[in-house]
Amino acid sequence: MTIVTRAPADRDGDHVARLGDDEFAILVHGHAAVASTPAARLLSRPESPFVAGGREILVQASVGVADNDLARSLQPEDLLRDADLATCLAKSSGKNRVVTYTAGVDRIVRERAELASDLHQALSGGQFAVHYQPVIAGTDGRLVGVEALLRWNHPTRGLVPPMEFIPLAEETGEIREIGAWVLRTAAAQVAAWQRTIEGCEQLELAVNLSPVQLRDGDLGEAVLATLLATSLPAEWLTLEVTETMLLLDLDRARRHLDVLRTAGVRVAIDDFGTGYSSFSYLSTLPADVIKIDQSFVKDLEVGTGPFVLVQAVIDMARGLRLDIVAEGVEESGQQAMLNELGCPHSQGYLFSPALPPVEFARFVAAWPARSAEIVEGYTVPSEIAS
Repeated sequence: MTIVTRAPADRDGDHVARLGDDEFAILVHGHAAVASTPAARLLSRPESPFVAGGREILVQASVGVADNDLARSLQPEDLLRDADLATCLAKSSGKNRVVTYTAGVDRIVRERAELASDLHQALSGGQFAVHYQPVIAGTDGRLVGVEALLRWNHPTRGLVPPMEFIPLAEETGEIREIGAWVLRTAAAQVAAWQRTIEGCEQLELAVNLSPVQLRDGDLGEAVLATLLATSLPAEWLTLEVTETMLLLDLDRARRHLDVLRTAGVRVAIDDFGTGYSSFSYLSTLPADVIKIDQSFVKDLEVGTGPFVLVQAVIDMARGLRLDIVAEGVEESGQQAMLNELGCPHSQGYLFSPALPPVEFARFVAAWPARSAEIVEGYTVPSEIAS
């Protein structure tokens, strides 16, 4: 290893070496817990996007930590191998995180490699399905839309959680083909429901967009071609992205998404409040909808931090003329508070989990009666009602 510099922003004695185009190693004197401190500090830099070549860019990193005690070796190649395995796990777990090598990391990485290999065959093997979670107008219980959610039924593992395979699909690039299939399948399904199911004539569709898709130069053309092929009007489609996705390269994201917004497609900021979360940025983002993250809805109680934050987000979004959807609504009391705060739309288990197409059609038929029961059960907390 060639030591190229001493890490000036970390402790004296820590050293940095460049291993490849985007790979670096830091030599730290101490055990793994000591090394995790500068690792976590690295992930926090920069704390906000910076401008390079006239474009706003947010940098992320994945860090793997290994020490000689865990590696049972003093050889540099053994430490680097273990750190590399931990880094692979950090990347496949969603990136921008620190993973410390333990005895089981190599097994986890191997299993993830096998899962990535299976993922390559999943689409052609017909193992994917799209389920649909209803979006409800909270005050009167009207069905206004659905969010399309991908499910993977593995032939031997069974149902694989999206948090396990979506990061793998993004890392391998498979998400491009998978994401295109989800949009095509969901758009065709919702267009069919608009034509054939009473009450679904104006059903809206929300589809998640991955960072990999957002970087593709032909995103706008591909989405519009899909809408044309499936006969779904652009105004009934919402593409969901996260704050972090946008801020990775805001200028490029804005160019791609503005093409679609001009055509009538809406853009939603998903999981709002869990990313960079600068309210000053919201007015500049290419967005039409704010989705309040379920972590805030779960702890929604009068006088608490989540309540104040949700109230602020709703007031701000209304001031900017953005639509609002609250995620993860599970209790009628939560929905009652959201109604009082002026949140127009909600989704969550209070109304329905994500459903396969056949079950969704049955849900629509039974919803008017079920909706009346739920709306009647709304109870406004006394602190708000007074």
